Amino acid sequence: MTTKIMKKNIYKVLALFMVVATLGSCTKGFEEMNQNPNAPEAVPTSYLMTNAQYHLTVELRDNWFNGRMGLVYSQYWSQINYTDESRYSPRVNVTNNSWYSMYTNLYDLQDIILKNTDTEAFASSGYPANQIAVAKIMKAYVFQIMVDTWGDIPYFDALKGVEMTTPKYDSASAIYADLLKELEEASSMIDADQPGMKGDVIYGGDMTKWKKFANSLIMRIALREGKTDVAKNAASKAFMSNADNAQFAYTSSGKTVNPIFDDFVNGNRLEKDFAVSKTLLDYMNGNNDPRRPFYATPHAENGFAGLTYGLDNGNAPNEYAEGRCYQALNIYAADAVTPWMNYDEVLFILAEINNDETKFREGIEASATNWGASSEDAATLAAAVPFNGKESIVTEKWVANYMQGVQGWAEYRRTGFPSFFEGPADGPHAAANVGSLIVPNRRPYPTDESQLNKENYDAAVSSIGGPDKEQQAKMFWQK
Repeated sequence: MTTKIMKKNIYKVLALFMVVATLGSCTKGFEEMNQNPNAPEAVPTSYLMTNAQYHLTVELRDNWFNGRMGLVYSQYWSQINYTDESRYSPRVNVTNNSWYSMYTNLYDLQDIILKNTDTEAFASSGYPANQIAVAKIMKAYVFQIMVDTWGDIPYFDALKGVEMTTPKYDSASAIYADLLKELEEASSMIDADQPGMKGDVIYGGDMTKWKKFANSLIMRIALREGKTDVAKNAASKAFMSNADNAQFAYTSSGKTVNPIFDDFVNGNRLEKDFAVSKTLLDYMNGNNDPRRPFYATPHAENGFAGLTYGLDNGNAPNEYAEGRCYQALNIYAADAVTPWMNYDEVLFILAEINNDETKFREGIEASATNWGASSEDAATLAAAVPFNGKESIVTEKWVANYMQGVQGWAEYRRTGFPSFFEGPADGPHAAANVGSLIVPNRRPYPTDESQLNKENYDAAVSSIGGPDKEQQAKMFWQK
């Protein structure tokens, strides 16, 4: 599923992609994608939206960027074989492909904005201002994940096409400030009385929910950089229940199935690559957490026993063979629903800002019911988990963010919680350069950038202390 663009200037490719490449990567299975590939000038923006939502979800939630980085760095998953990533030696080609695929698919969103600016020519796909708002919200969502992965990245000039083939890297703090501005603008321009965005698989064009998503993202971004007043101000317009969750539903067949289903079920890789981490399951076992059967498949003899995090290629398969859990089958379902952001996160943000035990317990309950636990079991869990302020809030937020690997990783870097994280059991890989860190602070930049955008790449690497610091340099929001 990953877009592979090698040995050419990606930013020039993006300019061409704006016209034709979305058609070349047409994904069957969604009505909005069934368009005439021989008429690129007539591509409706509804098609671009469906294409962007699907391919960005695949990129952010697949077995590579999420599975072999986010989900292992956050210690949700442990690797059984090929364990280098959980010992902090990422695959160079995966880094390259993830970076360029995200930019490529972001161009669909930029195209929607451009096509709806000062014209109503594409109003058949929705009220122009609503189309622009949805595209802005999605861009902000993706760019924040990229910033939280790499730090400084091309942003202000990144999607300008042929007029800007070697964009400079902008500071992460400047990007964060602009993301808040873009989300506030998007929220303000939404008109729920006008037609919503067609081709929208996340909310079906419900602009009221897009407005809530924008304000929930404002809360996430603002909290991460310590702007608690901004987060508080957005709360009244953010998610109000699990019915507001931003989630993407794959299809049960065709080319729009869950990429994890494709990789592990169709690819016959179940129980070969990933297990659920002992770090996560030991904590959940201590609370008799009813989400466990939705996170992991219990072992016939050992129950919810997780695999020790960061074992080497010899020890990991040996321990797994002793009886450890792999992921729950609902995670691997062809038509799985994957989260972009959930209501429980809004509750945990409010709990942290106000040291609010009630919101803390509401967050646990909302997460448990969203994952499938009964209302009774969710209420029992919410009442039983000890409350001790920020540590317990962030730890339960970490549990709730399962499958959103970058979010779990970011929250640990921001706060140092969960406090029970430990580094790889068999130590960092010899190729890793993390010093005494328990988890890396960032992912190394894609090596292709050193050829395609050398001057700006060199400046970005130099600004964090050189290549030896690419995994160690702190994010601007870290203490």
